[in-house]
Amino acid sequence: MMPKISGIFNFKENDFSAEEFFPHQINDNLKITADAVLTNRTELFRKLGVLPSPRKTFADEQLILEAFQKWGEVCVDHLAGDFAFAIWDARNKKLFCARDHFGGSTFYYYKDAASFICASEPGGIFRFQKVAKKFNQNKLAIFLLPEPHTYLTDESWFENIVPFPAGTSLTVDKNSFKSNKYWQPAPQNILSFKNDEEILEAFRELFFEIIKSYLDFDSPAASLLSGGLDSSSITGVASRILEKQNKELNVFAAVLGDKNDLKFSDERDFIEQFKSFPNVKINFVSAPEAGPFSDLTELFENFDSPFISSRHYLYTAFNREAHRLGAKYLFDGAFGETGATFHGTGGFAEMLTSFKWKMLYRELKLHAPLYQDSVNYNIRANVINPLLPQFLINLRHGKLRTENPVSKFHPLRKDFAESLLQNKGFESYLRKRIAPDTQTNQINELSFTQQKLADTPSLNIGRFPVELRYPFLDKRLIEFSLAVPLRLKIKNGYYRYLMRAALDKILPPKIQWRTSKTPFSPDYLRRFNAQIGSVRELLADLKLNDPLRQILDIEKIQKWTELPVTETERYTSNEKIAREQIPQAVYLIYFLRKFPEFRL
Repeated sequence: MMPKISGIFNFKENDFSAEEFFPHQINDNLKITADAVLTNRTELFRKLGVLPSPRKTFADEQLILEAFQKWGEVCVDHLAGDFAFAIWDARNKKLFCARDHFGGSTFYYYKDAASFICASEPGGIFRFQKVAKKFNQNKLAIFLLPEPHTYLTDESWFENIVPFPAGTSLTVDKNSFKSNKYWQPAPQNILSFKNDEEILEAFRELFFEIIKSYLDFDSPAASLLSGGLDSSSITGVASRILEKQNKELNVFAAVLGDKNDLKFSDERDFIEQFKSFPNVKINFVSAPEAGPFSDLTELFENFDSPFISSRHYLYTAFNREAHRLGAKYLFDGAFGETGATFHGTGGFAEMLTSFKWKMLYRELKLHAPLYQDSVNYNIRANVINPLLPQFLINLRHGKLRTENPVSKFHPLRKDFAESLLQNKGFESYLRKRIAPDTQTNQINELSFTQQKLADTPSLNIGRFPVELRYPFLDKRLIEFSLAVPLRLKIKNGYYRYLMRAALDKILPPKIQWRTSKTPFSPDYLRRFNAQIGSVRELLADLKLNDPLRQILDIEKIQKWTELPVTETERYTSNEKIAREQIPQAVYLIYFLRKFPEFRL
């Protein structure tokens, strides 16, 4: 597929050209190339003075241009939704680029002495012949970490191709290159409502507005539905909006191929709670015969990272079915727990430090039976531990943690891994991790999400032109949820109370108040065992002079593939290797084959 954005600024000629500009221009001076879905169109129309009659046909790209003409570079402060764009200001000979607050739309750039090239994906940059496609070996350092997406987020898997950080803008002309972090998660002021009921009503109205803004009423509407709170919230709200338009919502839900499977259970009972919704059509997806090693050659033809979910086979099936129905977008409930459905990390500790002891006692007592935990466990894990420096927690477990927190299970050769460990940036990162860390709150989790999405080339891992959309990453929803008082985030023992209460009578009660969740793709290990033989053959066929062996410890990976793992095994090292390490190693092999230096 063609990249949505791809353009080059030539410093010598002092001009910018793009493969495709949006046709609307302002005074022949401003042009835009963009990938954008704005969620605050009504607000922007009002601020920009756009009359009602042309609003329906007013494209998001046109709105961004109008905003830039009115506010200049601070126009990004007025935008919400998913967007990445480059605006060429011909009069001032400047290029202004920006990426949305959480990286819902991807954006990359390349810069040398002669030019600046930007694109919605690395492939868009390589379309310019002067840029060579070279593998960035330094990026492999993330395989050494237990939390791989927390390091080297300012580099991509390709040399000299840089991901725009989320919430960042960039101004380029022939003499300067200036970036600006225009937004990041921060504590908000207290909401000015009379009571909690008004807060819940305002939140509900905002959530409805955001979901409505993502809907394309000219094409079939589609959403993923896992049976959990987040995807169910989107489904419930989207169906109500569409019902008023006399339109249907197709939902896609992953279930077991055999609903009478004796070994596993799925979310079918919760998913079928939406059967009573008159305009919701449930499409069950099981992807029979597929597994973590299915269709990898096709998958990696256009994917720009070796990091994909080992359950990619379900997303491929979702996208295939949505494309078959003609849908352009597919709602995904990911990332809700960091914002609108915040699960309360640090909440109990905050009650203690803010002297809300009566509230703390009540919530701990109510929480224990709902989540099948003891009060003593919650005091230790959720009241005391969040307030302790990390090194004291480690001391309690009998270790000083002076050693580097490097993952024991990585696929790299020992000598190559040691060379990566000598990188100064990596040493600095390790020092940060060893330092005390008492911040385990919502701001931290949101910052972590923003950081890890910086170099996520695409969350649309299917091979079909259906885009995943993530309403829970909307800036306005995040800022509202940050401002909501703690008493509406944890209440009556429930985590994620804000969404539960705000969508009362919209969510099916069985989902609204559930506190459990079945694993995504519960029969994963069955699929893994059915396909592991092909992985053993792949590894056995690698010749001794294969350039992959310069980086990968093939013998170690082969030993992993021989570890026994039962279909129902949970929370063991063998199960984790089967779910994470082996797939990651195999995906890395396929990804490296994209580069000439890793082919025989």
